[in-house]
Amino acid sequence: MKEKLESLCRRNRKTNIRLAGFIDYKALPLLYQEADVLILPSLEDNWGFVINEAMASGVPVLCSTYAQAREMVIEGENGYIFDPLNEQETLSAIITMYEKRDQWPQLGRKGRETVEQYFSPQKSVTKMVAGVRKILDR
Repeated sequence: MKEKLESLCRRNRKTNIRLAGFIDYKALPLLYQEADVLILPSLEDNWGFVINEAMASGVPVLCSTYAQAREMVIEGENGYIFDPLNEQETLSAIITMYEKRDQWPQLGRKGRETVEQYFSPQKSVTKMVAGVRKILDR
């Protein structure tokens, strides 16, 4: 898929698209600041924490149907979900996101709110305590 996307970018003379691949964790904050949208085309993922990070940074997301983090994506509110094995669906999601570029700030704000709602320190501690109690009750 990477080769197809790179070829598509070259054919359409798109020089502002970066298919980054692996990035050192320390460099992520700067990368998110530069991003307009995050696309996670994962085929297998326990939890694409990159979705949390992008949303926390106010970046709208396109998330694979195969990533567990898709649970955080509210279609049309903080991002979109697509099947990376379906080329037409993938292109459609990218085009939809591009056509709604005037809504990126709102999508990003909603993503930030989603992360704050589910992963605030208070929520995390509450969930951890509930998990420990459940284990102790057994």
